[in-house]
Amino acid sequence: MLAVIVVSGALLWGYVTATWVGVITNMNPELRWFRETLDSLNAFMAMHSLPKEMRIRLREYSQQPLPTPPNRRPLHLVNRRPPI
Repeated sequence: MLAVIVVSGALLWGYVTATWVGVITNMNPELRWFRETLDSLNAFMAMHSLPKEMRIRLREYSQQPLPTPPNRRPLHLVNRRPPI
């Protein structure tokens, strides 16, 4: 009986920990999008056997920030706020 309780507690603890890790990981959707895009770029480069130098240049290029007009910067924050 004790073994069942211990195993159940371990499974519950693992589930709770995995849920919190998932929540924390998805807190920044822009970072998640960037990582998914970079993963897709890496897969594309591997599939097409691009040379190492070109892979490095493409990764560096993808990490350059895009210029954003000052009046557009806070717009993404305003759109995420729930209606009051």
